[in-house]
Amino acid sequence: MKVMKTLLAIGVMTTSFAPHAEVGLNFHRDLSPIIVDGEELGYSLFSSSAQTLDNGTNQIVFRMAKLIESNGGEREKFNSHAFVLSFNAEDIDLRLEPDMRVLRESEGIEFNKNPKVKLVDEGGNNIDFTIDRLPAGDGLMRDYSKDLAHYNKAHGVTTGNIAETSVAQVDAAVVATAPTVKVVTVKTGELEPASMIEYWMDKATPAENEQFVSWAFENRSMDKVSPIEGSQALNMLSYWYAEAKVEDRKQILAWLISQ
Repeated sequence: MKVMKTLLAIGVMTTSFAPHAEVGLNFHRDLSPIIVDGEELGYSLFSSSAQTLDNGTNQIVFRMAKLIESNGGEREKFNSHAFVLSFNAEDIDLRLEPDMRVLRESEGIEFNKNPKVKLVDEGGNNIDFTIDRLPAGDGLMRDYSKDLAHYNKAHGVTTGNIAETSVAQVDAAVVATAPTVKVVTVKTGELEPASMIEYWMDKATPAENEQFVSWAFENRSMDKVSPIEGSQALNMLSYWYAEAKVEDRKQILAWLISQ
């Protein structure tokens, strides 16, 4: 028994003092990770703000996502532009935090123009990084991996732990895995559900949009759903969502949550 206790003690000491050879990255609750070192995290109500990265050069895509006060005095969801942040670190725990107050719509606009964030270690020391806005490609459903591949190609980013995924590879993956989304030509009886949802989102109030997104999430896997009773905008939003195929609703829902 004494031998076993000694071995356990040695094991604990070895674990405590062994170098972890990785970088821990935590995100402030107002900052939402989208891509970490080439891996798109997607949207989840239960996604973790803590990420583990390899030592060396790392690249992330994130956005600010929080409730703010609109110019009309109402509370609404603010989703900032997506930003690319790159840094170099080894064997350290870091935290990405906002470095400016964003409580009102005007401050959200300023954050989009000039995002102020800080990357700090456990001692509060600032870590150097570069940050840039991630330009969006064409299309209703944004493909962040494809946008990042275009960005990295344009800026010659191919080193470190950053995934060296070419634009051609991403395009091929999209063609192979993504459901076909037709370019909408407006004809009687041939209106694409995704396009109509975008149209009615503009017509609905912020409260109605929130109600619709919650309803859409709850009904994302249902074969048949009934439209929401209420305003014309709510009714039409739920109608066109119900018209979409179950496999297409996941992409529509991801776009809805990103708005």
